[in-house]
Amino acid sequence: MKRMTIKVIFLAIAGVVFTAGCEEENQIDIKKSRLIAIENKQLKKQSKQLRDEIEKQKELLEQCEEAKKAKKVKVKQPAKYQLDGILGDVLEENQALRKENKKLQTEIGQLKMEIMELKRELEIHKGPTPLPHTD
Repeated sequence: MKRMTIKVIFLAIAGVVFTAGCEEENQIDIKKSRLIAIENKQLKKQSKQLRDEIEKQKELLEQCEEAKKAKKVKVKQPAKYQLDGILGDVLEENQALRKENKKLQTEIGQLKMEIMELKRELEIHKGPTPLPHTD
């Protein structure tokens, strides 16, 4: 019976020590779990940011490819069409310059007429110019 009592006491003590050790392990596991959860949230956030950035880069790539295709089409066009575009711009500029030239010529003509009128008025106010004396 003494042996039985000793065994029961030993088992009780072992159970208390084992339970106390498990609680410490449980607390450590809870802390580790919390840290892992925090790290997982950060990784998910980073992953989302990277996916968003990848989508932006894909959109930029598509835009670049479309621009590249448009340039290829333009290059494949015969030179005549390209020159027609340039020629059209040159002709428009030429027409604008002709209009401006005409306007300036009109202004020059008006200014010449004003000069002539002013010379006449000056002659009227001065009177006839005397002839130089030759003594």
